[in-house]
Amino acid sequence: IGDGSLLTNISGANVSTVDESKTVVKTVIAGEDLVKGDAVYISGGTGDNPEVSKADADDSAKMPVFGVTTEAVTATNTTNIVIYGLLESYDTTGFTTGDSLFVSTTAGALTTTKPTGESALLQTVGKVIKGNSSGGKITITGAGRTNATPNLNDGDVFVGNASNQSIARALAINDLSDGTSFGNQNLGLGAS
Repeated sequence: IGDGSLLTNISGANVSTVDESKTVVKTVIAGEDLVKGDAVYISGGTGDNPEVSKADADDSAKMPVFGVTTEAVTATNTTNIVIYGLLESYDTTGFTTGDSLFVSTTAGALTTTKPTGESALLQTVGKVIKGNSSGGKITITGAGRTNATPNLNDGDVFVGNASNQSIARALAINDLSDGTSFGNQNLGLGAS
C-alpha cells in the first residue's frame, strides 16, 4: 500500500494513492486577462471548468485563492492553474528561497509581507523554492482556504456575538465580569 501502486478490489473499486511529488492542475476559464503567476479565486463558471479572476486579500468576495496561473491568458479563454505543486519558470526576482508567499492586497499578486488590518484576509499560498531568478520556482500548498484567525487592528479584541461567532471591536469595560474586576484581579476601573 505504501509503495504508491494501484490497488484493486477494495469494495469493488480501483483506488490509487497520490504521489506528493506531482503537481495538481485544473483547467479553468479566465474571467479577465491574467498573467503567469496570478493568484486567482473562483469567480463563476458553468460546466466542468470554473471561471477564475484575480484574488485580492482586501476583498472577501475575491478570496480564497483557488490556484495560481501557469501562463498569460486573455479573458474567456481556458488555461491551467496550479492548485498544488510546483510553478516553474516563474519570475521570483525580489523573493528569497524559503520565503512564504501570501495573497496580496494588490489584485492577483503574491507577496512575502503579510497583509495588515482587519479588512485584509490572510492566506499563505506557498513557498519560494528558487528565489531571485527569472527562472524561479514556487510551490503552491495553501490554495482553497484562508486563515481561521484574521488580522486584528491595534486595540481591538475578538468577542463572541449573539450568533456565537467572533467579531472584532475595541475592548469595553462591560466586557469584564462586573465592570471593575476580572477573575481575582481588581483593575481599578469604575463600572461604566
